[in-house]
Amino acid sequence: MAHTILFICTGNVCRSPMAEGLFKNLVD
Repeated sequence: MAHTILFICTGNVCRSPMAEGLFKNLVD
């Protein structure tokens, strides 16, 4: 779970739609 929080904190999700899609895939 810690790596998930770190991933969000990096802001990659906000900058990259592809990363956001990947992240949502991991959450599901």
